[in-house]
Amino acid sequence: MALTVLLLGCLVSGVAGIAYVGQVVADRDGARSAAAKADTDRRRAEADRATAEQERARAEQDRAQADAARTHLVGEYARLQAEAARKEAEAQSSTDVRSRAVELQLANALSAQGDALSAAGRGVEARARYLDAFAMLTRLNASTYTTDLGLWDVRRSFPTPLRTLAAHAAVNAVAFAGRDGARALTAGVDGLVRVWDLKAGRQVGALPAQQGAVFALALTADGRRALTAGADGIVRQFDVASGQELNPLKGHAGGVRALAVSTDGRLGLSGGDDGTVRLWELATGAELHRFTEHRGRVNAVAFSADGRLALSGGDDKMVRLLDLVNYTLPRGLFGHVARVTCVAFSVDGQVPSAAAPTGPCASRT
Repeated sequence: MALTVLLLGCLVSGVAGIAYVGQVVADRDGARSAAAKADTDRRRAEADRATAEQERARAEQDRAQADAARTHLVGEYARLQAEAARKEAEAQSSTDVRSRAVELQLANALSAQGDALSAAGRGVEARARYLDAFAMLTRLNASTYTTDLGLWDVRRSFPTPLRTLAAHAAVNAVAFAGRDGARALTAGVDGLVRVWDLKAGRQVGALPAQQGAVFALALTADGRRALTAGADGIVRQFDVASGQELNPLKGHAGGVRALAVSTDGRLGLSGGDDGTVRLWELATGAELHRFTEHRGRVNAVAFSADGRLALSGGDDKMVRLLDLVNYTLPRGLFGHVARVTCVAFSVDGQVPSAAAPTGPCASRT
């Protein structure tokens, strides 16, 4: 009995041991399976992460390509816009040049019509043509000398001239030589200054030719010395009888449009494209003073009878009174609505006057 009980105990213990060993093996196998699954999950997670990195890199590459394409398109659009603007500017410039050429032709045609009407004695119609041509040429900043001469001729109402002195292509200035008025000098666009015997109506001399057109001409009271100036910016002095050139007056930066000589013949005035009025000592050729107040071309200058004052007028529509003793400007004379083309003093030197192409002569006290 005891043996049986012992055998049964051993059997139970063996069964329990076998069960325990089986459980250990099962647990070990489960642990290995869980580890393998965890490793598989880790590998899958790493693969997913690598795939995500690849997708992100691909997205970055796509975005960079899109940015590059957008930059290229913007640059190409800017280039096309610049090219279109350049072509438009070239077309506009070409159009402006053609338009100016057409308008100049029309203005010249109107001036020629004025000449024909003036020659036919139809003064009112000629004046209208000249004024139309003058307005167009002024707007185009072109020379108006042909229309100026035509209007002057029309205003004289076609009297029979005492003499016709035909030699210059166009005349810019005229001055009488001496107090008897027997001789005159004329200056033109051909660069020549011609001396005329007015009683005989013929040319009796000429001063040396100059470079470019002669715009201005002035003589001393005795008619012995002439001052000329023009496109080259130099004021030249000549002995009228011999034609010998004396001291040149240099300094203007551009053409000289106006000249005047004092009554005593000692001083000269010049006004030019550089906007300055210059006072000269004629005997030495020295520049005594330079007035720079004008804003634009100076078209006219004049001395008072005593030589102490002067007038100047220009494209700035201003007439300026100049003190030649103290080199000051006592006053400016306002009122003109267009460029001032001539100035003058009254005989007593008390009343200055000036004129512009589009208005009457104005006097100031």
